Amino acid sequence: MFAEVFLLAALTAVSPDPVTLARESYNGVETYSVTLKSENKGGSEVLRYYYRRPGQIRMEFEKPYKGALLTYDPEEGKVRVRPFPNLKFLVFAFPPDNRMVKSSRGHRVDESDIGALLKAVEELKSKGRVEVLHNERVFGRDAIVVSVTGKDGSTADTDVNRYILWLDKSSYLPLKAEAYGVKGDLIERVLMDDLEVNVDW
Repeated sequence: MFAEVFLLAALTAVSPDPVTLARESYNGVETYSVTLKSENKGGSEVLRYYYRRPGQIRMEFEKPYKGALLTYDPEEGKVRVRPFPNLKFLVFAFPPDNRMVKSSRGHRVDESDIGALLKAVEELKSKGRVEVLHNERVFGRDAIVVSVTGKDGSTADTDVNRYILWLDKSSYLPLKAEAYGVKGDLIERVLMDDLEVNVDW
């Protein structure tokens, strides 16, 4: 009897999938900094990104608008933009839903952190399946490559039917992400280089 119970427990035990592990890992992150490189049909962006819970954000742009600075404080609820590094007094303030401060994909500043990405991935996971594809080196780190696909054309983040994530093996945080449409077309690719967590900024 004991052997049967033990066998049943072993067969029904389910290890957390990599997406769940990524969410759990991110929940323990208070701050992080990363160099973001994104590509999509609207163009490409390169910036240094800083995040502090519960939602403070700082973006230092390299491309386009080299030298531009964007900050967001959830308590104030405003996105502040200093477009020219030599004119420090020239600062504009916008609500986060203003199109002037949205990304080329239409993402809001206050929904731009790793947590927002993982939330969209989990939404798609709830409508589909998760597959672990293989291991790969990304930016000198060992990563697990994971595919999340929506069933029957279901999507998340408006039009994404499939995410491919390169998750750091040690932290399960994403180092690279690709989003695909229902027809298999690449919507966006994001590289996350120099990722550091729980550091002062």
